[in-house]
Amino acid sequence: MTGWRRGEGIGLLWSQIEWDDDSYPGEHDEPLPGPAACVWIGEAQTKGGDARAFPIADAAELRDLFLARWRVRDGLHVFHKKGKRIGDFRKTWATACKVAGLEGRLVHDLRRTAARDFRRAGVSEGEIMKLCGWKTRDMFDRYNIIDQADLTRAVARRFSTVQSDNGKVTANKPLESAETR
Repeated sequence: MTGWRRGEGIGLLWSQIEWDDDSYPGEHDEPLPGPAACVWIGEAQTKGGDARAFPIADAAELRDLFLARWRVRDGLHVFHKKGKRIGDFRKTWATACKVAGLEGRLVHDLRRTAARDFRRAGVSEGEIMKLCGWKTRDMFDRYNIIDQADLTRAVARRFSTVQSDNGKVTANKPLESAETR
């Protein structure tokens, strides 16, 4: 969901989540994420040494995950095993991938999935780079996998019908050039 590196996720502390809830603690038993709720990834946690924020107010699945983790919290870490920071989980990952029929997949593959999902949702490349922690366009391109389905959608969008402000439906035609006349 986030495109974070493995260490950015498993090292996440509760102190890095800003719930934006002035009434907690006090008025309710658990935080209610407000409009400015976000997760702060510290500069020491990132490969590039740049701190960054990841807004969660409009990310229902991610918000729900953090709230579910909040309900079973035990210590400082958001993701833990019996209150201790998660360490090496390669064997557990390999077993889960095998059970799911996805042998050979890497945790790092999830960064590619996040880049693709953000792009398909219409998020700009600059915003994706900022959210996921890529500093250069070359690095983004390495993760931004474009497949046949993406190309098919692009052509369909380009040649689809569009409705104008006056309600008239027209084909989304290319501009006429000297080469096509």
